[in-house]
Amino acid sequence: MAVTSTGYQLNKQPIAQSFYVDEPNGIFVTKVDLFFATKDASLPVQIQIRPMENGVPSSSEIIPGSQVVLASSQVTTDLVGPDLTPTSFTFEEPVFLRGELDYALIVTADSKDYQIFIAEINEFTYGSTEKRVNKQPTSGSLFYSQNGVTFTPAQNQDLSFVLHRAQFKHTNANIRLKNAAVPKKLLTADPITTTAGSTTIKFFHTNHGLQIGDTVVISGATSTGGISASNINGSRTILNRDFTGYTVTAELLLHLPTMVVVV
Repeated sequence: MAVTSTGYQLNKQPIAQSFYVDEPNGIFVTKVDLFFATKDASLPVQIQIRPMENGVPSSSEIIPGSQVVLASSQVTTDLVGPDLTPTSFTFEEPVFLRGELDYALIVTADSKDYQIFIAEINEFTYGSTEKRVNKQPTSGSLFYSQNGVTFTPAQNQDLSFVLHRAQFKHTNANIRLKNAAVPKKLLTADPITTTAGSTTIKFFHTNHGLQIGDTVVISGATSTGGISASNINGSRTILNRDFTGYTVTAELLLHLPTMVVVV
């Protein structure tokens, strides 16, 4: 995909449909149905949801989890009508949209062969010579773009789409959380500081994220400051911490001075 000097991708001409979430507490959306007339033979198509900024879709911010890519083989085309067959873009998990805010549904592909159905005021509905579109089906607008950054509205057009929202059966539930395994971290050379006569050890480990009382597992340390490696390595409790590292206590000190009294 060719890219211009300003970072815009050529041949990528997305469209966007704005919509308003009127539910004060927000909604969870599970999938979006779109209606395609034609498609590319091999290239995929993608959707994403962006917030609206100053009346237009955001040029960079995307709602987390709202990007779905379908291969060409997963896209259904329909030119028969009047009840067109939808193509569903299902999110991996429900996507939360905050209430009383505007959002934009973006549809983009690296191909001009994708054609999608829209609704236009005063035009006949697809497959009919009698029924016309006499009002906008949504409170939003359809936007066109040549680069996915700058969008131009079309006031009399709207994208044909169905936004599915989750409905929860229960208001109360129990959730069980499980901490993921923390990855090992290789520290820089000479990360240990000790003080003569003390079992307290300082480890230099910037931006570690640990808190006082957490357990850290130390391995690969060598004897330092008279403390053997076996008394440094192992599970240790964080006694103090800051952004540069943390302190722990060794099991015992070796080679402490001993007084022998001769009588």
